[in-house]
Amino acid sequence: MLSQNLWFADDLGANFSKPPATVLVDEIAHQWNFYGTQLPNFLAEGVSQFTDTMFVEFMQGQAAYDKEIQRLRDGYTKIASLLNTLNTLQGKGLTLEQSASELKMTPEQVAPYWAYAPVGELPITDPKVFPALYFLKGALAIDALRSEIGEKSFLAGMKAVFSGKTDHLWTLEEFKKVFEQQSGKDLTVFIDKWYYQKGCSEVCVISAFGWGLFVFGGCVSPQPTRKS
Repeated sequence: MLSQNLWFADDLGANFSKPPATVLVDEIAHQWNFYGTQLPNFLAEGVSQFTDTMFVEFMQGQAAYDKEIQRLRDGYTKIASLLNTLNTLQGKGLTLEQSASELKMTPEQVAPYWAYAPVGELPITDPKVFPALYFLKGALAIDALRSEIGEKSFLAGMKAVFSGKTDHLWTLEEFKKVFEQQSGKDLTVFIDKWYYQKGCSEVCVISAFGWGLFVFGGCVSPQPTRKS
């Protein structure tokens, strides 16, 4: 299998949460997501990361899926925290090397984040956002959407999106409307929280689960059972 500059000729093995299996799944998904149905990149990559995680769920079960979702949350929190810390250190006039020393990291470890430090963490729809954040939080947003509207409406919405328009670039608003039509729910607040605000903000929501505290970009407590 060829993916960008990487060639995987090895057996996929039994661990479907790691390459080369996840890369293969990701690239197959992109034949519909982005190449077929043209979503904005921040949305397409979040959906793609999520479908990778759904594949893990299909092959290995709910516990493996939950572990992957937690990995995404932890990854988002770690990167967002680093960007915000570097933003503070830059504001104090520290150089890349000095900031790395302050954080007990090497300059090579800090370098990929340095150009994004002046803005720190941003909403994943912002063109200046550090790209990894829309992979991570984008996937978490789709997972949250699945829980918010239920499995039946979620799958119907996904089918409607990816069997729908292919001749233009979808907007987030069009994407939202499909899931509103399938679920009968107003998703305005949901989309605003996940796509137009920074992570790690707390919002208390009520649903079929009852009350629950959702920490965007961080952990979730309590963890709801998905509704059908």
